[in-house]
Amino acid sequence: MPPEQLEMDWIYGYRSHDSRNNLKYTKQGKIVYPVAKVVVVFDAKGWSQKHFKQHQDEVLCLAVHPSLDIVASGEGGKSPAIHVWQVQALHVLSTLRGTHKRGVVELAAVLELSLSDGSVQWSVEMHWKGHVQALAIHPLKDKAITGGDDATLRLWDLHRHRCVLKFTLETASRAVAYSPEGAYVAVGLGGNPRKNRHKKDGTVLIYEEKVVDGAVQLGYLID
Repeated sequence: MPPEQLEMDWIYGYRSHDSRNNLKYTKQGKIVYPVAKVVVVFDAKGWSQKHFKQHQDEVLCLAVHPSLDIVASGEGGKSPAIHVWQVQALHVLSTLRGTHKRGVVELAAVLELSLSDGSVQWSVEMHWKGHVQALAIHPLKDKAITGGDDATLRLWDLHRHRCVLKFTLETASRAVAYSPEGAYVAVGLGGNPRKNRHKKDGTVLIYEEKVVDGAVQLGYLID
């Protein structure tokens, strides 16, 4: 007889007690949401689930690409990752690591497999502490923005798999969102409720994203 093996069939629940804006629809009408270390892809018509299980810690935020076929999900923990993956096959397209940090940062060179031709390329990976609390994908371009406990915003190039901008805030952020045309970024500030509140907690900041001398910058507009 073949050896018996247990497989995950159904996950009950939804993470809502400490995260927001993490329930999304896909192009095919599937519902995507996090539970613990898993992202659930729920088919309400067929009443079935698929499970993205590449995260090593609890998933705190997610965003869906405007094509509605690609999801980016961010985790917490001592060395969190942001996985960019395809909804239907649950295939990882890119893993972003190493810029949000709290405490000691370590640099390590790693090998990465090219998604286009299968060739091996060098990339840089860093380890950071603190949670990635907010994530949004640009509506028109292959880039994303993240925020977290380290009081920074990070702009990611999804094609080149690297961070292209670090922007320092006064306190931690809990939400980020692009405007429909992608020209502006809204940031919701808020620190750890178990610690002393910062004077900027509860503030929404608006930034304009622009390119100056070939470099991407965020220009402050209003709070």
